[in-house]
Amino acid sequence: TAFAGVPAIFEKFFSKDGGADYEGIALGISGDTSPNLLWRLQHNEMSWYWNPRVWWVTIGINDMMRTGCSEEVTLIGIIRIVEEIQVRQPGSIIVVNGLLPTSAMTLGKGEGLPGEEKAGNKQKHKLGQRKFLSKSVISVNDELKKFCDKNPTVKYFEPSGVFMNDEGKIDNKLMADGVHPTKQGYNEWAKAIVLKLEKLIATTNDFMGGDDFYYGSDPLGDDFFPSDDYS
Repeated sequence: TAFAGVPAIFEKFFSKDGGADYEGIALGISGDTSPNLLWRLQHNEMSWYWNPRVWWVTIGINDMMRTGCSEEVTLIGIIRIVEEIQVRQPGSIIVVNGLLPTSAMTLGKGEGLPGEEKAGNKQKHKLGQRKFLSKSVISVNDELKKFCDKNPTVKYFEPSGVFMNDEGKIDNKLMADGVHPTKQGYNEWAKAIVLKLEKLIATTNDFMGGDDFYYGSDPLGDDFFPSDDYS
């Protein structure tokens, strides 16, 4: 299956029982969208008793792929998730995992992000028209990074360096169908996340609260264990 071996990778990198330095909990649901995740966070999936040091958030691609949201609406949905976590867990660091690169197409309707019209790149598409998502992913990720840069307790993780080759194309060994990471892709992604966590914890120990473990709100995507945000 597409997820064969993925639980073992999670255990290796995000379970202290499996020898990892960090303890992770995955709350992903296959096919999840930002509104669905927000509802779950507001209805007791985010326990008030949890006090994690880091939340790792990956959400949004299904907003465009499955429900046809525009780039702007997708961006707003992701930011709203971050804001909800900030209110409930103000002592934690939040890492926003950028949308994974994809060669997928979608059905949808909407317009591009603010400012694209002036640049001559405004994207209008009606329901029923197919649209490649690669440029949309880049646009959303650019805006996510700007948002994170303005928030001292919110950090951005750029995934393209994991899945793209030197030619700027998706590495088929890491994402064979242009949407879902392969087992090797998950492994490389997990290693990159661990490196990010090491840097974060090394530089934020003085003001971070919480228990000494890594907790992910949809760590490694809505997708890591073992459901998939791109399903």
